[in-house]
Amino acid sequence: MIDIIRKNPIAFAAALFVHLVLVAVMLFSFEWTHALKVSSAPKVDVVQAVMMDETKIKAEAEKLRQAEAAQRKAEEARQQALKKQAQDARRQQLAEEKRIKELEQKKLQQEKEKQQKLAQEKKRLADLKLKQEQETKQREKLKREQAALEKKKQEEQKRRAEEERKRIEVEKQRKAAEAEKKRIEAEKQRKAEEKRQRLEAERKLKAEQERKRKEAEAKLKAEQEAKRKAEAEARRAEEQLLLQQQMAAEEALLEGERQRFADSEMTRYIALITQKIANSWNKPPGWQAGMVCKVSIRVVPGARGGQVLDARITQSCGQPLFDRSVEAAVFNASPLPLPKDPTIAEKFRDLNIEFKPEE
Repeated sequence: MIDIIRKNPIAFAAALFVHLVLVAVMLFSFEWTHALKVSSAPKVDVVQAVMMDETKIKAEAEKLRQAEAAQRKAEEARQQALKKQAQDARRQQLAEEKRIKELEQKKLQQEKEKQQKLAQEKKRLADLKLKQEQETKQREKLKREQAALEKKKQEEQKRRAEEERKRIEVEKQRKAAEAEKKRIEAEKQRKAEEKRQRLEAERKLKAEQERKRKEAEAKLKAEQEAKRKAEAEARRAEEQLLLQQQMAAEEALLEGERQRFADSEMTRYIALITQKIANSWNKPPGWQAGMVCKVSIRVVPGARGGQVLDARITQSCGQPLFDRSVEAAVFNASPLPLPKDPTIAEKFRDLNIEFKPEE
């Protein structure tokens, strides 16, 4: 019931006012009817008291007047009471309307405050979401910046590595150039030494030839002098000549033996050199059994030599990688084994070897 009144306060006040008016009208009608009934009795009395004296009539009239006055006063009082009741009802209605209006305003205020709170909460949530999005963007920005820094760092490391590689390459080239320079210088010194030795050998050979020529001349003179001497010396000269012939034959035989020994030593040491080169050889990719190449080798002569000065392919196998590996194997095998006999070792100054590795 109270909820209905709160929801429809104006309708409730109107209904209450109508009911109060109806009650007032009913009460007024009842009093009016009663008054009419009361006022009719004296009239009957007056009609019946026609014969009474004038004093009584006046007294009765005064009573009626007083009664009517009292009735009017009562009616006025009742009307005043009704009016007051209506005013009180009106005031109560206005007070109720005011209270209801205040309740509605309070409710509206509460609803407004609720909406404000909801709006504030919505704004707070929106601000929080915006802040989270900004933080997310900031984190993504930091990640991108870190990724950029990492990439820059990697590029810097790569650049430094490339610079280091170039520096190492330049250093290798410099060392290779120095090594080549040293090799050329060594080659120049070797050639100078060879020239000096050749000149020295030619000088010695000329001196030996001069000595032999002088000896031959002296010998011829001695022989002529001996021939001119006695006939007895002829036989001794013939015997001496025979002895020389025999010694020459023996020398030729000995030279043949030396040549065969030298050929044997050449064959043996060439096999040793070939074997050492083969042991120093690293098989290149694509190598196949049956490949063969010829290589020209220059070494330091002498019994204690054997250092490789140069290695050059004179007949390729048809695969450059195989040819380069053979040249490298020759240098890796340095010093090469040489005969102890200086005369034979001298023949190993320039070698031509056929390199044919087996499986």
